[in-house]
Amino acid sequence: MGTIPSPLPPCDNLGCSDIICCPGKQSWPELIGMEAEEAKSIIESENPNVTVVISTPDVYRIPDLCCNIVWIYVEDLSNGIVTNVPKVGCSGA
Repeated sequence: MGTIPSPLPPCDNLGCSDIICCPGKQSWPELIGMEAEEAKSIIESENPNVTVVISTPDVYRIPDLCCNIVWIYVEDLSNGIVTNVPKVGCSGA
């Protein structure tokens, strides 16, 4: 099991109980298969409210709804190819 990447901002749910109320674009299915650093740049330009974290699926993730964090999952940090749909507020792989 890995560790939480740092620095990681404090989780902010903005009073939301569902991802639907998080501001800005919420999902990027078009980024699957893309290089993670490029995907990160796209997400941050399309939703400046979020911090993007690149990680492998086995790394511990915050279990709460976080409107300010998007996790990008890659199989291997050395190749950095996006394997799951990056979503606002979703910490599960």
